[in-house]
Amino acid sequence: MKNWEKHLDLAIKHKNLSERYLDTSIQELMRTKGFTAEQVILFRANFASGTETVVSFNSDGEYNDLGVIDYANMDKEEIISYLCGFLDKENIGLLKG
Repeated sequence: MKNWEKHLDLAIKHKNLSERYLDTSIQELMRTKGFTAEQVILFRANFASGTETVVSFNSDGEYNDLGVIDYANMDKEEIISYLCGFLDKENIGLLKG
């Protein structure tokens, strides 16, 4: 394996690991906010630029402007109210339970 291939493999490995940690971070946060286990597993987060993140729910709402840290400063009802403006009808129902 060539040196550049080793670096590429390491980069991909670490990118995948960081994305798993980011998903776990938002899911654990939403658990602490009082969402059900079924709702929690539908939350995901992705890196947008640098350390900025974007949160989605059931692969929807990724166009909202808030990241993990923003959601940490909100309560459950604020999160629901905010995210509903970015979700389709089905996902609003899932989010509201």
